[in-house]
Amino acid sequence: MAELERRGVPRRWFERERYRIPKPSSGGVNFESRRARLSAANNATAPTPAPSSAAPPLAVIWLHGLALCSSSCATDACGACNCALPELGEYDGGFSAGSRLKLPGGAVLSSPHANPDPISVGWLDGGCARAWFDFEKVGDGEDTYKDLPSDKTAATLNASLAIIDAEIGAQKAAGRRVVLAGFSNGAAMALHAALHSRRRADIAGALVWAGYPFNMSEARWAAGEARPKLAFLHGEHDDLVPYAWGEAAMSHALEKGGIPSEDVTWTKVDDSGLAECQGGAVTGACHMALLSNENVLNKASDLIGEFAK
Repeated sequence: MAELERRGVPRRWFERERYRIPKPSSGGVNFESRRARLSAANNATAPTPAPSSAAPPLAVIWLHGLALCSSSCATDACGACNCALPELGEYDGGFSAGSRLKLPGGAVLSSPHANPDPISVGWLDGGCARAWFDFEKVGDGEDTYKDLPSDKTAATLNASLAIIDAEIGAQKAAGRRVVLAGFSNGAAMALHAALHSRRRADIAGALVWAGYPFNMSEARWAAGEARPKLAFLHGEHDDLVPYAWGEAAMSHALEKGGIPSEDVTWTKVDDSGLAECQGGAVTGACHMALLSNENVLNKASDLIGEFAK
């Protein structure tokens, strides 16, 4: 980070210690939803579970986006820093957004935290953050999200999967139906867990909100193994996780993830009415404005509610 500042590279919104997310708003967006479509030749088929007259209560496991640690954490050994959460109202990687979701009656919300770890991407330059996996580059074109995880990514990824698998196990033991919901880095993790977790058969569905694919390996399913439903939600002018990356995530779920098209929905957020999404704002402002918009939160809640049916 210090080297980038020395070269005069301006900090973006997620690198500012006191950046505040936009105040909650309730206007400026519209939605366009559709079922996924894929040619029959490429579309996998999975058994459809029989409907239950008394579905168990829902447990929503909320996976936050990348959250920076304090500035001192970037210079200390990352493991020695507790990566305290920022004050309420400041950028927190989406930690607090989960509590603003309107969940179905009887549903419980669980918000596990990713471990603090040095993140390799250039604008963090090894600085400490809570992220579900390490990554080395973003914003360099289509090959970005097609990169397979590095060895270091694999190590952080396995640790994160252990956290999520433990939470899935605890919720299933309590007799609840499990849904993953994630934003940004957490959305990418939710998609990965839905396709590759050892407990994926216990996942009823996953909300991938402003997500992207980062592991393009094929998901292999046993005959008769239950597969989760997926709902994708993405802002048309997202300036941090481009709309095309969200579409690539959905394509991956259909083509290599083995999820039947009838179990995948795509919702585009027309965010052109938001000031932060009209260009000229600090990079990433539109991305975070969608997280704080009441209408988008309500849409995310509705999509989660569909998994309870």
